[in-house]
Amino acid sequence: MYSTQEIDAEQLKSMQEEGKCFRLLDVRSIAEIQRGCIQGCEPVPLNILQAKLAELDNNETYILYCHSGARSAQATSFMVSQGYQEAYNLRGGILAWAQLGFDIAALS
Repeated sequence: MYSTQEIDAEQLKSMQEEGKCFRLLDVRSIAEIQRGCIQGCEPVPLNILQAKLAELDNNETYILYCHSGARSAQATSFMVSQGYQEAYNLRGGILAWAQLGFDIAALS
């Protein structure tokens, strides 16, 4: 089992505000994503992540999130096992993000 690297919602917000380069992957279902997401996310439901890996550059930084952080922790661990060393789980998921009062956007 590979360990999961994590960041919290405040760290993610700081990274966004500082213009840090990363890709934000939402691994929830499309129905969940349509109810609201974190601005700038790319929808990659957990059930298609493995198929999408061929399209993802393993030299980039990825932050993954789901509803509470459990599915994204699993997805992050999987990505690390496949050679994506800069993959991070958003601890607490979109729930933690929303609890801090950060914006929830419509999928664009």
